Amino acid sequence: MTTTNNKLRSLFLAALMVFSVFAMTVALPGSAAANHDTDEYDYDTHLDTDDRYWGETVLAETDDTDETYELYEVNMDDDGDGEDFKTVLTPDEDGVFTFSTDGYDGEFEIRNSNGEPVVVNDGQIGAVDDSGAAVFSITTQTFDADFEDANVTDEDSDVELDITTNRGRHAVEVTADGLDEGELENIFDEDASDDDGDREGEFTVSDADGEDDTITLEGVTSGDFNTDFSGVDTGEYTFDFEVTDTEASSSASINVSDAGEGDIQFANDVPQDQVGDVADITLEMENTDEGTITIGSEDQNYWIVAEVTDDDEDGEVTVQFNSYTAGTWVSSSAGNDVLSVEGDDDTIDVIEEGGSFAAADDATDVDASDDLLDSTEYDMNVSVGHNPLDSDAYEGADEVGALSLQDRSTDNLTIMTAPSDFSDWEQDVVVAGLGSNVTQSDEVAMEDYAIVQIEASGLEGLLESSDEDTFLDTAGATTLTVEETDPGANVDSEGLELPSEDVEIVADGDNNTYYVAMDTSAQDEDGNDIFEETEYTAEFSVHDELQTEDGDDSGDDNVLNFDDDDEAETVASNFEVVEPEVNLDMNEDELVLVEAADNQTVSGTTNIAPGSELRITIESDDSTSPFLTRPDPTVQPDGTFNATADFSDLSEGTNLSLTIDEYDVDEDGQVVAEGELDDGTETATPNETETETDTETDTDTETETTEGDGDTETDTEESPTDDSGPGFTVVAALGALIAAALLAVRRND
Repeated sequence: MTTTNNKLRSLFLAALMVFSVFAMTVALPGSAAANHDTDEYDYDTHLDTDDRYWGETVLAETDDTDETYELYEVNMDDDGDGEDFKTVLTPDEDGVFTFSTDGYDGEFEIRNSNGEPVVVNDGQIGAVDDSGAAVFSITTQTFDADFEDANVTDEDSDVELDITTNRGRHAVEVTADGLDEGELENIFDEDASDDDGDREGEFTVSDADGEDDTITLEGVTSGDFNTDFSGVDTGEYTFDFEVTDTEASSSASINVSDAGEGDIQFANDVPQDQVGDVADITLEMENTDEGTITIGSEDQNYWIVAEVTDDDEDGEVTVQFNSYTAGTWVSSSAGNDVLSVEGDDDTIDVIEEGGSFAAADDATDVDASDDLLDSTEYDMNVSVGHNPLDSDAYEGADEVGALSLQDRSTDNLTIMTAPSDFSDWEQDVVVAGLGSNVTQSDEVAMEDYAIVQIEASGLEGLLESSDEDTFLDTAGATTLTVEETDPGANVDSEGLELPSEDVEIVADGDNNTYYVAMDTSAQDEDGNDIFEETEYTAEFSVHDELQTEDGDDSGDDNVLNFDDDDEAETVASNFEVVEPEVNLDMNEDELVLVEAADNQTVSGTTNIAPGSELRITIESDDSTSPFLTRPDPTVQPDGTFNATADFSDLSEGTNLSLTIDEYDVDEDGQVVAEGELDDGTETATPNETETETDTETDTDTETETTEGDGDTETDTEESPTDDSGPGFTVVAALGALIAAALLAVRRND
């Protein structure tokens, strides 16, 4: 009995031990995971599949410390296929591993040593799952911070900070040399306050514990946020913004100056222009970005008042006063054609236009062509701030000046030319090309541009207030006609009517000059050439009376005409459209000679527009020594061109063929010994004497016997001189640009 009890007791104890061990074994995984202390690891967040990361360092843990994992990029193409191994992830002795997501962009998954994707929840590596549940995303975070105003004062409490990022709410650390935590809090914290009351920051700030000069902005996302720089010491500061859990960062600089007392001045106390033009009046501002300007006075029976704002805070605003449309302002809602500002970075708002010259209070629409301001000096004043007309600030102007408007005039018309491929018809490009690829000439080669340059003042305002269709119309204040100079007996002069796409109008109102460029290759709607190889007259007129659609006098005076005899102000010039010609320079034997050396020049002359590019094809006639080169010389202002090529690989005596296909040029050439042309040798044909030249008749030189005197004359093709070809006269400094838009190219019946 005792033996039996002892056996039972032993069996029970053994079973108990087995169950205890089993229970421990079952509990180990859970307790091991629960007992991992991850505080000692440097990471930002636990890894979770089916989530997105922005460059953070993530942590994951496993119970199997012997397992090795790998990071793969997946779904790399449009079909959801494609994968790429990135790195091995090896757990430490506690089963923990971390990795940075910085630099990765796409979809990823963690795979075990069998290549199977595993799900990770809150950092715990779980079961294998190839359904897509193991995929997580990584996106590179973008972050940019910039103050809207680079220059502020120590009284500005509403300085806008623009933040742009592709991520949702996150934390950002901010530092700035020269500012401690308390000062940073005052700038950014929405809960900050000082002796003057609550501050105007719009951020939630943490980590301002006084231990370093850093604050943390919480819940940052894209948007415009207010910052408060009132009371900040003057100086230039650079703010460094660093996202706390990624590598994204940005810097923004701002200059804080003493608010001081605002000041506004005229850059030029007495600007001058011609009546009808747009006068530039530049204001210089200091410690302010607002001003009120008045042009005119009761004594001159006209005035206009406007508020200006220096939106880009560069300390300067250029007000543009259209003296042609002056008197037409009715109300703010009706628009403003009288005052504007140069560029898009500043603003102006008219608040009143008055005097007997201005539109009546009940007017709804006023035509600028009905009247024009007199030529005189108009008072000007300007004050700091946007000031009501009955305020002391408006009455006490900070600066006074005068706008001098003088009589307008129609001065000159000049014919110019430009290459057929000229395409950039911007004012600065055309002016920069004067004398090089926009040149004066009384001959224009067919297919090049014929340019009418008109010098006249007082037309800029009309240009600014009208559209291009008005400028090209026959009706109105001005007209440009181009017609045949001599159409023949008993035939009316036939004017040209060009499609708008074949006419370019370029205006430089500051210099009172217009350019109207006409494409001589233009065709009418039936495909017929509009220009012919003949002489034309271009005539620009500022009419005594406004013109009807038919080009007749309307009976209404043209306020832009200042002629004392009530006649049209007219300027005109003739030009001839000619066949384009290109000639290569040759010797007496009509050969183009080059030396067997590098940097050899093939030269010539032409009547096509300077700035045009030619292509000369030069090839050898010897099939056993093939040679081909295609230099691209540019026509110079004097009508010459020089092409440079390397003939050092060719032997003396090699025959050449030189062609310019576009202009039907086909000439022969020959290679001579190096140094021969420099020595003054004239001919590539040895042993040819003057006597032989006199007696031979079957040569390359045509001879013609003049009847009656027995002399022999050699006909040689003459190259154009500096006086004969288009572009051979280099244009001098050109005068002021008119408003080209006022011109019309039309058919004159």
